[in-house]
Amino acid sequence: ARKAPDLFALLEERRDGLREEGRFGTANNYNDALASLRRFWDRKTLELERVDKGFLDSYERWMLANGRSIS
Repeated sequence: ARKAPDLFALLEERRDGLREEGRFGTANNYNDALASLRRFWDRKTLELERVDKGFLDSYERWMLANGRSIS
């Protein structure tokens, strides 16, 4: 069976590419998003196929419960 893409790995790859391009502000945004998702999804990987409306709704509720704004 083919393994689903890991969102964490994809975000890390993009962040690292941005750093190589000297786009440190955008890379930091990716890093912040990655850290937040890792705190929410306390596992080593986050299969891209798991990220659906239910996942995003749950993540939004978690963010709000942890003092983050709706944006």
